[in-house]
Amino acid sequence: DRTGAIVWQKQFGGAGDDYGLAVTTTEDGGAVVAGAADGRRFLWILRIDDKGEVRWSRRIDAGYRGHVTAVVGTRDGFAVTAVVEATKGASVTGSLIRLDKDGGTLWRRNFDRHYTWISDVRATYGAFVVAGVTKAEPKGPNALWVAKVDAQGKTIWSKRLARGDGRDAEAFVRMARRGDIIVATTHQAAAPGG
Repeated sequence: DRTGAIVWQKQFGGAGDDYGLAVTTTEDGGAVVAGAADGRRFLWILRIDDKGEVRWSRRIDAGYRGHVTAVVGTRDGFAVTAVVEATKGASVTGSLIRLDKDGGTLWRRNFDRHYTWISDVRATYGAFVVAGVTKAEPKGPNALWVAKVDAQGKTIWSKRLARGDGRDAEAFVRMARRGDIIVATTHQAAAPGG
């Protein structure tokens, strides 16, 4: 509760390695928890009520492996971002998955770049803004990347925001007034002399 006392505490998952890596609250006082199941072979999303009882649980095939990085509620469902490796040794790609209120998959948008790690998502005016890092070439440095996607999963715009030497790490996005976008990341400058 608001004083720090435990109201209830539960474990979810099965016999395999299951991970809870992202959470958002729901209007009815519950939550949606997302992560990975069965050693990251599946993206895992479950909705719990205000007493911790599971309302629904969904597993989405990740290919070789993957995990959910963020989850956000919308007026009529949820959106999750994930990073997946389709086959062993394949490039890591980012996914945006739109779910209805019962956890059914409405659509899945994969961002086909050499390496795209989507770490956050926000819903805004019938669209989604995702943020993360990407590489222009497989062995190149990470650069901050932001994209806006419409309600059907089509890209409105996409920006790679490289900033000189060095590399960017995980990114976070928040919406400001008037629809402006704030993105934060950690930038590691290149070592002097190379």
